[in-house]
Amino acid sequence: MKTEVEILRDALVSQREWISHWMKDKECNLSPTDSSLASAKAEIEVALRITTSAQPINVYARLEEAYGVRHD
Repeated sequence: MKTEVEILRDALVSQREWISHWMKDKECNLSPTDSSLASAKAEIEVALRITTSAQPINVYARLEEAYGVRHD
């Protein structure tokens, strides 16, 4: 079973790839299809729905822990 972070990361990577694809299409004067837009939206909706129960985290504490970055 994937963690919430993995689900979000997968959704973001997928959307990044779709955007790259659409940008290439735009160079050829092509528009994204309704189905590709609907699919992208659905994937985002699923990722958001899964993560609505996520517990809040202290982002600054995580950054300091991982990278030694302090936020005052």
